[in-house]
Amino acid sequence: MKQRFGLTLVFMATRSGLTRWQDISTEPEEENGESTHFSEVHNRATDEIWYRRAVEQYLIEPESFVYSVPFEAGDKNDTLVTATHAIFHTEGSRQAPAAVVGFQFHHTALHARFMNITSQCDKCEKTCAHNDLDCYIIDNHGYIVVSENRKHSGMFFGEIEGSVMESMVIDRVFQRVIMYDYQAVCFKSERQEANHSTKNVLNLQFLNWFMNWIGTQIVWLLLQFPF
Repeated sequence: MKQRFGLTLVFMATRSGLTRWQDISTEPEEENGESTHFSEVHNRATDEIWYRRAVEQYLIEPESFVYSVPFEAGDKNDTLVTATHAIFHTEGSRQAPAAVVGFQFHHTALHARFMNITSQCDKCEKTCAHNDLDCYIIDNHGYIVVSENRKHSGMFFGEIEGSVMESMVIDRVFQRVIMYDYQAVCFKSERQEANHSTKNVLNLQFLNWFMNWIGTQIVWLLLQFPF
């Protein structure tokens, strides 16, 4: 299984954090090239994106796995695919996420299996090996997990096939979500000069405060003298 699917790591995470992991790769050439280990980078438990996505996917399809690749992974040979599955504890009619289990394997192995399966079909008029067809596997967020062209891995599907993505939005396969990135944005507040009406209001308020202060002082002085 290790040679067939290129497994490198299996792990389990709970609300307490990344509690179990086992490295499958032992040979130097099979290492993913990262300077830090998976257990050091992805130890935030429920805050990890793969943890939350697995829990969300369980509510849609309990038996399914979530597959993801790094953003804009491209055709790097050391790219790893992360697959996760949520485990829920059931008590009566109530359910709660207990853990998320998962594994990592080489993207090159997934690409090879993808091309092997989609290119062989005796009863099909065309397969993914045909020049007229472009085949993809995309996740539930619309990002490409695997494609014939490995450079597309990790890219948003709408950037590659905009018209197809638009049709899937129209058919309600995907839902359009508008996001605003306010990082490194400076909002300038223009200083406005006060007009004459504003100045008059301020003068009247100041006069009102002054008269109230005078009245308070007079009352205080009167209270100091016995009648």
